[in-house]
Amino acid sequence: MATPDMNADAAGTVAARIRACRNRLARAELAVADVLASGYPTSGMVPIVQLAAAAGVSAPTVLRMIAKLGFDGYPAFQAALRAEAQARIFSPLDTYPAAPEGTGGALPAYLEMLHGTFAGNAGDEIAAAVAALADPEAEILVLGGRFSHVLADQLAHYLSILRPGVAPVSAGTGGRLASLLDCGPRTVAVVFDFRRYQARSIDWGREAKARGARLILVTDQVLSPLSPSAD
Repeated sequence: MATPDMNADAAGTVAARIRACRNRLARAELAVADVLASGYPTSGMVPIVQLAAAAGVSAPTVLRMIAKLGFDGYPAFQAALRAEAQARIFSPLDTYPAAPEGTGGALPAYLEMLHGTFAGNAGDEIAAAVAALADPEAEILVLGGRFSHVLADQLAHYLSILRPGVAPVSAGTGGRLASLLDCGPRTVAVVFDFRRYQARSIDWGREAKARGARLILVTDQVLSPLSPSAD
């Protein structure tokens, strides 16, 4: 159960809470967050001593970290992770809001989803993403999934009209691996990942991040397992 004073930006998934308070975490607490990100959300569904050992910290450090996330104890933290894991089982259509009777069909539901998208993203996050994409010194790589590659290709196309140094990443294994060869601190990696989340997209994003790239993630309200790694 979240504490009553948990702010709106941190409400939601554990990954969203970590992102919201990451700048307030101590170094040891960040180690716990990194372990959680490595196998999210199942990496947190272990005894607290096991999670602490994996992060190289003490159990009290883990408790301090989850308290900063707004949970009143380890059981509440794990309950939230189990709920997320269960939500990932369902199709995205199962969580699409139903249109109330007499409201004109799907349009109100669609507008509600658009409103939720902007309400759930902090303005400074959007501004930071735009600034990264507009950085003239950056090289932009854009990767999509089985279906979301259409959106990724569209973004890459529009960006290439506005600036140089933009490349869509090929869906094939060879193209994904080749794109990582020159990936580094001057790279901005954009990943589209929606349910059902794709392991190859997640792995590519984590590897790009490990090589120093700034990572922008476009995902759904449940959040891709890549979200704890995203800038």
